[in-house]
Amino acid sequence: MVLFGFRELTHRDQARQLLAWSVRRHWGLAPLPELTLWERGKPYFSHLPRRQFNLSIGSASCRARV
Repeated sequence: MVLFGFRELTHRDQARQLLAWSVRRHWGLAPLPELTLWERGKPYFSHLPRRQFNLSIGSASCRARV
């Protein structure tokens, strides 16, 4: 796994942008694959079950682990 991140998160959309950038850079996938939510709200790529990621959103930062 590789960790990507940035500080000064001002919009929740920035987390998705970080995920899209990370997925494109690490796996060469563009555009961002469709996200589906598990029962408890955790997002995943329904068409790519082997591609796992984790988003961690704090009050002022965001990290994507792919």
